[in-house]
Amino acid sequence: MTRRDLLVIVALVLIASAARGAIVGDIVRIGFPSVGGLAEGRDLVRGGAWVPVVVDLSLDGGGSFDGWIRISQPDKDGDLCFDTQKVQLTSEGGGRRYTLYALANPSNNRGSAYSVEVRDREDRRVDLASRGRRTGALTPSEAPEMLTASEFLILSVSTRTAGKVSRLQDPDSRDQFSRSVRVAHVAPSDLPARWLGLDVVDAVVWDEADPSELSGGQLG
Repeated sequence: MTRRDLLVIVALVLIASAARGAIVGDIVRIGFPSVGGLAEGRDLVRGGAWVPVVVDLSLDGGGSFDGWIRISQPDKDGDLCFDTQKVQLTSEGGGRRYTLYALANPSNNRGSAYSVEVRDREDRRVDLASRGRRTGALTPSEAPEMLTASEFLILSVSTRTAGKVSRLQDPDSRDQFSRSVRVAHVAPSDLPARWLGLDVVDAVVWDEADPSELSGGQLG
């Protein structure tokens, strides 16, 4: 390859980047948001369990983007493993939501442990706009809370609030159970599409269950 060819390739990459709008991203949640208690709304995870990492991406400006979104984590030998999904964005198509899966590590539960990258088709990292700043990787605004072995997590599924099941964690009810009860809540449309996304949950309560509220991926 000549120097001229290289300059042409660089110019084309710069033109394509300039034509494409900025990719805006945010980590919506890690695990499931708690209901009630002192940590109302804080995401809950459990050490050693798989947790869903939900990410919103959109394209601010013209053009389109094809690439990949991924989250990394070390295996037992210290090598990085990735959960990856294909990303396709257009400015006219609006934002899209992606769910990745990671193991919650009790020894490294900081927000940076759930770092999410976007890569282009040439596997180059793409800078993102998130929470008013430019960044090379998305991290949560707050690290999730790590549940203890003595805590029993109930996931309430409904289109409204968690309902009466949240009363099980009231102080007056604690003497009735051998473990401390915690309650989280999501809408049916927010249930993970893969079984391992519920690994952190001990029980599911679905108020007025209606399978028609689930997508094909969730039913599969």
